Amino acid sequence: MLMKEVSKSGVALLLGTASALSLKITYGLENGFIPLLQTGLVFLAMALLLPVYYLTNVWHSNQVVVTLDRKKLVQLCRPAAIDVLATALGMGGLMYLAPSIHKLLQYGVMPIVAIIRSLAMKDVFMPVSWSSVILYTIAIGIIALSVIYRDNATSAMATEGLLLLAGSCLVQSVLFIVDADPVGTLPPLVGIGVQGLWGCIILILFVYPIAYFTSFENIFDSVASIYSSWGLILSTLTTVLTTTAFHISAINVLYDLDDVYSFILATGLAPSVWIVGLILEYTTALPLGAAWAGWSSVCQLFGMGLLLYATTLVHDEAPELPCGDSHRVFAYSASGVVPEPCLSNRVVDYGAFKAADYKSRRSFVI
Repeated sequence: MLMKEVSKSGVALLLGTASALSLKITYGLENGFIPLLQTGLVFLAMALLLPVYYLTNVWHSNQVVVTLDRKKLVQLCRPAAIDVLATALGMGGLMYLAPSIHKLLQYGVMPIVAIIRSLAMKDVFMPVSWSSVILYTIAIGIIALSVIYRDNATSAMATEGLLLLAGSCLVQSVLFIVDADPVGTLPPLVGIGVQGLWGCIILILFVYPIAYFTSFENIFDSVASIYSSWGLILSTLTTVLTTTAFHISAINVLYDLDDVYSFILATGLAPSVWIVGLILEYTTALPLGAAWAGWSSVCQLFGMGLLLYATTLVHDEAPELPCGDSHRVFAYSASGVVPEPCLSNRVVDYGAFKAADYKSRRSFVI
């Protein structure tokens, strides 16, 4: 039984790592400006959860299939639109940052939300919670400085990547506050899938045309470049399939296993991306930009250690934050916590994908 639980968590970590690395590999192989295309891949992967849900219910004919009314569909449009902006900014940042750095700095959403809630909403947190926020801030500062001063030749691009990623974290932080629970009691596959579908519609009808006519990104050229290379086709397919599979796997971990495995998944993803990226950098020709860089990498390791330690503080005494089955955050609800009407959760990790903790019914994911 223990081996089965460990294997489920391991599969989820493996899929999350593969998804994060494949996004960066696509950038390296294409060697062009395609953040909006990458954004589309993420939302396509989310949208695929809808057919997965309904096919699963057809297979298990005794299950009740959820139907969506118009009101619920409209409610999911707004967070999807905000999420498109946050994801696009994050994909822009990934162009200039190593995938491990990109993953680590996404923890920045934690102190941002805590500070906004303290200043604007007058929330009072426990002293240990503020300790974790301070540790998060220090760790993120150390990692950011190590990236900027890693190489003088690329410091300007690194700074641009950091600014884009900071914008992504800020947008997601606002999303937690203004859209606390648009999904409600929907199954996680449905809630995330509908948001993915809305994201695809918004991109196709609004974002891609605007990007085309303003010469920001020609989506037709981006797609053509993908089709021109088998390597790019493979990397984009890997991104979509592993992202979709990660959502499903993470939901299974959060739903079926003990809380400790949810916590392991939350804290293990960033180190997994860092370790696997470093191994692939020296054993393959994949363009990851994850090479060891002396003191800079040592500082990044130290920063990662601080982040993980701060996360353990959050795990024990987290400031409660509003989030439902709709935000790209891994929320951890400790056993014994009394559910709040606003579906407050304990935020553990901010990642690149989504899923929901159905055991606590107060969820969110990665």
